Amino acid sequence: MSAELPPDWSSRFRDALSHTASLHRTRRARTVTSRDGVWCEVDGLRVLNFCSNDYLGLGARGSSLSMDGAGSAHMVSGHFVEHDALIAELCDWLGAEDALLCGNGFVGNLAALSTLCGRGDLCVQDRLNHASMLDALRSSEALLVRYPHNDVLGAAQQLLRECAGLKVLATDSVFSMDGDLAPLVELRSLASSQKALFYVDEAHSVGVLGAHGEGVAGFADLRLVTFGKALGSYGAALVGGREVIEYIRQYARPLLFTTALPPSVAAHVTANIREIRRGELTAKLAENRAYFAGLNVPGVQGGESAIFTRIVGDNADAVQLSSQLLEKGFWISAIRPPTVPEGSARLRITLSAAHTRDQIDALAEALQ
Repeated sequence: MSAELPPDWSSRFRDALSHTASLHRTRRARTVTSRDGVWCEVDGLRVLNFCSNDYLGLGARGSSLSMDGAGSAHMVSGHFVEHDALIAELCDWLGAEDALLCGNGFVGNLAALSTLCGRGDLCVQDRLNHASMLDALRSSEALLVRYPHNDVLGAAQQLLRECAGLKVLATDSVFSMDGDLAPLVELRSLASSQKALFYVDEAHSVGVLGAHGEGVAGFADLRLVTFGKALGSYGAALVGGREVIEYIRQYARPLLFTTALPPSVAAHVTANIREIRRGELTAKLAENRAYFAGLNVPGVQGGESAIFTRIVGDNADAVQLSSQLLEKGFWISAIRPPTVPEGSARLRITLSAAHTRDQIDALAEALQ
């Protein structure tokens, strides 16, 4: 369960939501329980749908479990019972009060940070945070400052800046290009001491870490979970306390003005979460991670997550090594700037629970 929000943040959310309610602008998604062409069952009523953007009727063929299109935004007519089921599953699994579904992780970070941060606010981020977390601040008028990678003291120095507004401390939990973990406990303590909202992108940790794949930042005020990685599908969710989720739900432009996830995708993600919660897949991945790390392949770093790296440095050399591995039957992409800093081109190796020991041995031999 996320920690209690700092009083200033809580007051900001409550006041904004109360003002919106006084203007009769509060949005609520009506849940579609079934759909048959232009006919829908909504809140127990059978109605004709005249507010979808499914202009040719292609998205409404078949049952909702086989539909490729929700037809519109959640707050219009695109919210289905499958979305409700996914939100309930996420909250139960991750110990959250509420969740908000997003088209993908980039949109989720954009929606959260551009909505929470505005003029006079301060957002402090790790230098190696995902690009979407940095880009989100470009669409706000908040001040973005960055601290050296995983440097808690550096983060503290930035959070001590004078700020007329409110503060956010944001970090990845597992960094996507190196596979290392953020010092989340120390950062959580720092955020609390400075009355900052603590936001964590768990794209590469949920499904991978934790006894049942629940990730490592359950104490964050707000976190992002993506469905396109360990959860094996597409989309994302923001999960956290009811107040902060409701604030984002009402005011996040990247979510208000976009089509909802297809209900079939929501159902697929829900089924995958239920399988992950049994623990076998996460345990198998942990075994594979430990086994590969134990092979001590020269130049290969990692082991804290499913991501391993071999730093090459030169872009051309990284491309050549990637091509040589492909010829041997191993697809490992060469990662180059601007995805990583100049001079740090690398091979990025990701392990899966589906890999066998023999396959991992063969990879290690090829890398050597």
